[in-house]
Amino acid sequence: MFKKLLLLLKGISERNQKAFADKIESFNDPLAKEIEWDSITQVHCGFLNRKLLKTKNNSIFFIPSITAVLFHMGLIIMGGYVMWEFSLLRPTIDTIVLYPISTIQNYIHFLPKLLSSSKVWGHLFGYVFFFMGLLGLCYSLRPIVFNTDKRLYSKGFLYTEKVSFDEIHAIQIISEIGREPEDSIIYELNLVLKNKKRINVFGHPEKKTIVKDATELSQILSVPVWDMT
Repeated sequence: MFKKLLLLLKGISERNQKAFADKIESFNDPLAKEIEWDSITQVHCGFLNRKLLKTKNNSIFFIPSITAVLFHMGLIIMGGYVMWEFSLLRPTIDTIVLYPISTIQNYIHFLPKLLSSSKVWGHLFGYVFFFMGLLGLCYSLRPIVFNTDKRLYSKGFLYTEKVSFDEIHAIQIISEIGREPEDSIIYELNLVLKNKKRINVFGHPEKKTIVKDATELSQILSVPVWDMT
C-alpha cells in the first residue's frame, strides 16, 4: 500500500515536471530555461492592491486600489483610537503634537507601575495596529511607473528601483499557493531582464486582472508575456 502511494506521488511529480518543461518550451526562448521560476517576494497582499492607470502619452502607473488604502487606513484609525482610549495622558488639541513625547516620558517615569497595568498593554496594542497600518499604507503608496517618455521603469520613494525599457526582456507571471490550505493563490508580475535578473512589480490574488495588466504592459514594452499560471 505504502509502495503504491509512493509510486503514485512520483508519477504526479513527473507529470508536473513535464508539464512545466513543456510550458517553458512553448515560450520558444532560451532565456526562459535559464531564469528562476519561484516567488521573488514574501510580501503578498490577499486582495487586489494595484490598479492600472494609463496616461495620454501611454505611460503606465500602477496606483494603489481603494481597498488597499481603506484597509490600511482602518488599521491606523483603529490603532489610534485604542491608543487614545488607553492613554495615561489624554492630549488636548493644543498639545497633540507633543503627545508622543509626553507619552514616552510618562512611560519612563511610571515604568514599574505601568508594567503591571492593563493600560500600558492596551496602549502598546494600539501602537502595533497604528504602525502596521502606517507601514502598510506607505508600502501601498509607493509609486510604480512605466514612463514611456524616459523609457524607464521606477518603483519606490527614497530608494527608487529604476530599470531602462531596453534592459527588459520579458514579463513573467507566476503563481504561489499560500502557506495555509485556506489561503488564496497569489499571482506575481515580474520583469525579466536581459541579464537574467528578475524584478517584482507587484502581486495579488486576481488572476484575470494581472494577466490583463501584463498584456497591456507587454504592448508598451514590446516584450512577450511568460504566463506560468
